Amino acid sequence: MAAVAFFNWGNIHMSHARKRLRLTEEDEVVPVRVKEAYEWIRQEYTKAGKRYNEALNVKPDFYEAFLAIALEKFEHAKLCWNYVINSKIDLEKSCIEVLEMFSKAEDSIEKGSALWNEIERRQTKEMPKDNRGNLEG
Repeated sequence: MAAVAFFNWGNIHMSHARKRLRLTEEDEVVPVRVKEAYEWIRQEYTKAGKRYNEALNVKPDFYEAFLAIALEKFEHAKLCWNYVINSKIDLEKSCIEVLEMFSKAEDSIEKGSALWNEIERRQTKEMPKDNRGNLEG
């Protein structure tokens, strides 16, 4: 139950970040507002990631949390990349950070998928033999 609470708390932060992500045309003209929005959204993604990790501390085989971390890292990386491109800041340093986020997203997807497959394998193994035949055919 605690793991699900942390997971849902992380989802709230992700939702806040997504809502704030919609900038108006007016915001695009005012770089200060874009930078403020960017920093705020990054903080929300970071908070979401912390909550998902807390869910994993409670329940290490919580595959949904791994998949949520992957989504958070992926969206965070996309946000950073778009900000870097539009702000014309140090590309080399920023590229490394973005690539690391994409790599962490991929790792989390792999872990979450492996856990999911393991759970399905165990559930299939525990099914009565006549029900397993229906799934395989």
